[in-house]
Amino acid sequence: MKSSGQDIFLPLFVLQLPQKTLARYGLCQQDWVDLLAVLLDVDVDDSNLTDTLISLEDYCQVVRLAKNLFGRDRFLGSYVADIRARHMGAVGLAMEAAPSIDDSLTLWVENAHLLAPMVDIVWRETATARGFEIRLTAELGEITETFMELILLMTAALIRNLSGGVARAEIGFAHAPELPLAFYQDSFGLTPAFGQAANTLSFPRSQTAIVNDYYAPLLYKQALQGIRDLREALQGHLTLGFRVRQYLFRCAEEARFPTQEEVAEHFSMSTRTFTRHLQEEGASFRELRIALQNDIARRLLRQSTLPIKAIVERAGFSNISAFSRAFHNANGQTPLSFRRGSGEPEV
Repeated sequence: MKSSGQDIFLPLFVLQLPQKTLARYGLCQQDWVDLLAVLLDVDVDDSNLTDTLISLEDYCQVVRLAKNLFGRDRFLGSYVADIRARHMGAVGLAMEAAPSIDDSLTLWVENAHLLAPMVDIVWRETATARGFEIRLTAELGEITETFMELILLMTAALIRNLSGGVARAEIGFAHAPELPLAFYQDSFGLTPAFGQAANTLSFPRSQTAIVNDYYAPLLYKQALQGIRDLREALQGHLTLGFRVRQYLFRCAEEARFPTQEEVAEHFSMSTRTFTRHLQEEGASFRELRIALQNDIARRLLRQSTLPIKAIVERAGFSNISAFSRAFHNANGQTPLSFRRGSGEPEV
């Protein structure tokens, strides 16, 4: 599979919908397989679901289609209700067979990037609660809010199921609600807090310490090996460009914007060697940096009311003119037009 240096790939199995969800809408598993074959040009029946990778662009296309096909509320409600740990491959099996809910949560935080490499997850812990914050390292466009709700509501439901209904999550979303709050209470038994500073999920420590209802020592050992195999299978697709992008994202979250020389040193390379490796992948440091800056700017324009000057600083541009020029080149719109939601490139 040819990479442009900053491409993000996901294992094919992340696109499977539980058969029960498909059946709710008059579809069978083969209908879904046939649809993926048309959209992705991949024969699911003859593919290794772990070793076969799809691009982030293809993933977003399929999620967009599913949301539009079923309706956002039905897609969220049905998928979260029907998902089980086993649908997430080795990571899910390990979570299900782990000794405690705390172990299951730790497995998810440490390995979610294998299933969704476009996310960065960091622990958020207090004396009374344990959980995490999830941040996107790549722009998902119109499915951003749907993706965030899917992943956090799904995690909350899985952990609650593994605890026999005891573990109850608190969820915060950075975006505003698009559905009535009663929908979340009726569908998931919780009401998320919207308009927060970050996308977060947490559980009381007293609830994460309980023994997992599905604890199975031998299966747990096998599933941990499965995670190691999955990590090894995906390792060959973690290009230098992808790793640079992830590093730049974490730096940007700390308001740091390192130079090419500093990044090369971080990866234990001379600047010349660093540049050559990126060129071999069809990428450049400048392209990677501008792409990330654009993603940060798009997210802040869409999800915040920060003034343009503040967004320029947060995205690491030198001044407003440079930001406006780069943003228009990348998106075909001015930042203000994008914020207003015109959605179409300007002529």
